Amino acid sequence: LQDENYLFPSISVNRMAHPEKPMSHHIVQKGIDEFTANTRINNSKARLTTHCLKRDGAQYQFIFAPIG
Repeated sequence: LQDENYLFPSISVNRMAHPEKPMSHHIVQKGIDEFTANTRINNSKARLTTHCLKRDGAQYQFIFAPIG
């Protein structure tokens, strides 16, 4: 990766990564929906979105918090 590349790049229909372009919001949301499909999150009236990952220390919990 170069400094200007995205960690989650755009992927074309022929499965080529384009690190200079970000992955679309639609694709990220689809992944979150698939990940939460069989969880209590999915069974509630709320929907987990990318906005949920930006607030309340979620980024810290996913990246920096010690396990356990």
